[in-house]
Amino acid sequence: MRSSVFVFLAAGLVAAAAAGCSSDSAASDSGASDSGSAVAESGGVSPAGPVVDACALLTAADITPLIGENDGGKPTSTDPDAPSCVWTNSQSYESVTVMIGDTDTAINGTLPPLPDGITAEPGPDGMRFVGGGQVEFAAGKRNNSVQVARLGSADEVNGEAVALANKIAPQIPAG
Repeated sequence: MRSSVFVFLAAGLVAAAAAGCSSDSAASDSGASDSGSAVAESGGVSPAGPVVDACALLTAADITPLIGENDGGKPTSTDPDAPSCVWTNSQSYESVTVMIGDTDTAINGTLPPLPDGITAEPGPDGMRFVGGGQVEFAAGKRNNSVQVARLGSADEVNGEAVALANKIAPQIPAG
């Protein structure tokens, strides 16, 4: 059980390293607004649906109690139809990652079947746990995920991921 936490902590480190390699222009082009709106202020709509700013879905008050001081969230995807964001504590390398899926990947609020060979544990409200601290959830006709990558028991980090998913879900517009 503890080894799965370390595996996902390592995955968070890889995501953080990838985020560090991105250009500053990606951050300025993310569509983030001062109001914290998850949908770009321009009312941005891509061919797949409304553009979501993954970094605006959570606040410092959501992230800091989990991982401590952090970088404030950095976009990790340039795809406006599938945005993602990672918040990283540079001292502990703990992180929180949010990934918003493409439109129509979770039609009728139901997660799609898992690919062959992939296993998951059922979570609350139609969610599923795909590893220590990572939960997939349907919202806005999208298959989304949140990962809390930090040291802690699987029950603890899974609970934190579910709480964040429940905060994010109502903010994701239907495509």
